[in-house]
Amino acid sequence: MFAFAYVMLEGGLWIIERAAGLRPGLLSSMPEVFNVRSGILGTAAGIYALFRLGRFHPAFNSSYAAWLKSTPWSSVGPLPLGPIHPVWQDGVVLGALAAVGAWHTSNGWQLPLIVFGFTYLIGLLLLLAFTQTWFPCLLLGFLWPCPLLPAMDGLPRLGIFAAIILVTWFGLRKSLQAFPWERTFQPIDNTRR
Repeated sequence: MFAFAYVMLEGGLWIIERAAGLRPGLLSSMPEVFNVRSGILGTAAGIYALFRLGRFHPAFNSSYAAWLKSTPWSSVGPLPLGPIHPVWQDGVVLGALAAVGAWHTSNGWQLPLIVFGFTYLIGLLLLLAFTQTWFPCLLLGFLWPCPLLPAMDGLPRLGIFAAIILVTWFGLRKSLQAFPWERTFQPIDNTRR
């Protein structure tokens, strides 16, 4: 779908430039067009991160979780549909998005990678909360605001992002060890007074 949108944008610009007799690349080099391209690539990377989580994490996929409960699977072994963490195939998809970004946008190759990374990590944080893995959630609650601090410029910011990734990975392992997740919510009994 995103490839189609991108091709339609490029094809439309090419047709308009030819029909109006404009210099080739005149419309394509406008900042507004760069922003539209960046938006398409960033959205594609974000939706790919959500797809990756939804496809491989049992908490996102209830039929997968139900099937997994009926098998002898434990967190010691790999998940049957594939790992939740990114694999080399994701690198191919993200590499293609980054290559198009480097070639066609003003933001370069970084935007799809940054959007994928943030969407993926925040999605995992929400899944940790959903599976009630509270200790990593608490740590991440303190770590996520840290990169915004002015004193965290440069190398300290990279260290914070490394800590966020490590705590998220640790939380994911703990979450899978607690599978199947049982809801501990108790209904409120209003009949007693």
